[in-house]
Amino acid sequence: MVERVSDEPARPLLHALLSDYIIADGDVEQPVVGAVLHRLALRVDSHDQSRGSQRTPELVTGVVTWARYNRANNLFEAVVDAGVYRVLTEVKGRGPGWSVGSVVDVQGVLVSVGPYEFEAFGLPDVRQDWLVVSSHQEELGDGYELEIQPL
Repeated sequence: MVERVSDEPARPLLHALLSDYIIADGDVEQPVVGAVLHRLALRVDSHDQSRGSQRTPELVTGVVTWARYNRANNLFEAVVDAGVYRVLTEVKGRGPGWSVGSVVDVQGVLVSVGPYEFEAFGLPDVRQDWLVVSSHQEELGDGYELEIQPL
């Protein structure tokens, strides 16, 4: 028996929080198992530890493809390309000293990004399609805790 080796990179299973307002605004479909969430962007929220035990943090390793210091709100913002998906990150203050091309590890809760944020805040568009593997509505009514895979 010959095993076939694919050139396609592995599609990781990630935990993410999908906000209710994104569903209510009609920006994505209901997150039922097997659904494809079209054009959903994610941000690594390293500040949201207040609900810690309810939410599963992810470790994202990748290459910084865009970075800036936003003086208006004192945030360092970056895009991390993890191969089969990209995420936004933000760090209070001047940031960790990353530059474009740096390989970084960033840990936090993956949260959905509102579609208006790209134009309103001049962020790179990192939206892509995601397959819903599991979905659980949060008790606090903030949205859905998802397990998703990038497509």
